[in-house]
Amino acid sequence: MTARFFAAVCAVLISFSIISCGGSEDAPKSATEGFVTIVYSGNVGAETEPCGCRIPEGGFARRATVLDSLRGVYDNLLVLDSGGMLYPWNYIYPPHDVTSPVVADLIVDLLDELKFDAINVSSFDLALGPDSLLAYSTTMNTKWLSSNIVWEKSGERIFTPDVTYDVNGLKVSVFGLIDQLSRGMIILGDNSPAEVTDPFAAAREEVEKFKSSDVVIGLFNMDLDRVKELVVEVPGIDLVIMGHTLEHKDSNDILPPMKVGNTVIARCADGGRVIGKITLIVKNGGTDFIDATQRLTLQPGIEKDTDLKLEQSSYVNAFYTLDPKIPSVESIKERVEKVERWKDAYLDSVRTAN
Repeated sequence: MTARFFAAVCAVLISFSIISCGGSEDAPKSATEGFVTIVYSGNVGAETEPCGCRIPEGGFARRATVLDSLRGVYDNLLVLDSGGMLYPWNYIYPPHDVTSPVVADLIVDLLDELKFDAINVSSFDLALGPDSLLAYSTTMNTKWLSSNIVWEKSGERIFTPDVTYDVNGLKVSVFGLIDQLSRGMIILGDNSPAEVTDPFAAAREEVEKFKSSDVVIGLFNMDLDRVKELVVEVPGIDLVIMGHTLEHKDSNDILPPMKVGNTVIARCADGGRVIGKITLIVKNGGTDFIDATQRLTLQPGIEKDTDLKLEQSSYVNAFYTLDPKIPSVESIKERVEKVERWKDAYLDSVRTAN
């Protein structure tokens, strides 16, 4: 009884926190039909707890509640992130060189516990060097992806470039990509053993590799203008989940998907305060997805995105704000608070000593 009541309460609370947002069909790749639902985020920046905002938002304990609820509704949910997960900066200076690895250890454990499928490698994730991230990746179920981060000396790729999933009748391929420039600055300096190759060339190689896939998804960590340029020059990417938008609205919470050419570009605000959910519904193999979000909001009797009676390939997008209305998974909350208390105490002791 208690478990059922809690599940019902979670579903109601999540429905209150949801904010929905908002062509022609392309030549189909095949006659395949199916759907894939993706929960997405980016630039979490090692924020494990709710922010110190007027209304605290975010945190892994609330994210776990939302993911548990969504997995009860959607089959074979994919959980993807555009990068910038483990650390808040490109470089870690003292005294954070002591605390950051401990927080990263916690996050790595939580990523597997929350069943993240794949994360793009960004410069923030390499703040303690590629070897550090490689050591994590060898023990994790979550895949760290990068198609264009290579060893500077050999030119060999450091991380797995891509992964393919079979989801509800669809072959869904996902690859990771980063740009050497971010906000006009070089993100991997001369002292790094890694370097970033041309993202346009890497994207072309990935698109060619996945010509037989039903859906191709890119996890990008680059500026929005560069993403727009890339998807025009390299057609064949159906969905981009990106970070580093350089767009900061007053609320910085809601960044609706946009269409550039035949590519849907989805993004979330920084800090993990909001997570997105997008369902791609493929009809007759077509991947020029039209926005069907409004159709869902106009039909309150619809149980989930895929219950919509659609004739064209479409997408439905929504955001979940991780505010206090979302209950926390207590076991995760306790672990996060323990690490954060230790971190704060250590940093306070260093400041006092100085």
